[in-house]
Amino acid sequence: MIALNYHEEVQDLFDSDPTYVFAHCVAADAGMGGGIAWTFRHRYPEMPAAVLAAQPVVGDAVRYVSDDGRVIYNLISKGSSAQLPDRSDFEDSLRALKRALLAHGEKRLAIPRIGAGIDRLNWSDSAGFIQELFADTDIEIMVCVLH
Repeated sequence: MIALNYHEEVQDLFDSDPTYVFAHCVAADAGMGGGIAWTFRHRYPEMPAAVLAAQPVVGDAVRYVSDDGRVIYNLISKGSSAQLPDRSDFEDSLRALKRALLAHGEKRLAIPRIGAGIDRLNWSDSAGFIQELFADTDIEIMVCVLH
């Protein structure tokens, strides 16, 4: 089964309507020194400390609410910023994200091509997994692509 509310858009993630929550991949050390995580760190400089305070473990989805009310899920897909994630750890963090979105009644998710940048996971595999994982929900997933 494939998610019906999944679509890819050519747009900057940060231009998304504020009704969307964000999600992106980070390490448990919350380094956020590369890829789109670097952009998140600079837009929300207090977020890394909040993620660390949650004492994240690989497979978590750490929810953060910014001062402007934007909800951001930090998917803990690896232990250290120097590592590459295992596919199973990445998928565990997506399962945690799904549980959190449902628990908080959040129905709109905007993401980059998570895991496909500096983490080098195959986007086609990830997109298929995301669609299957969320197929039994009414959560809208918008993947923002810059080109």
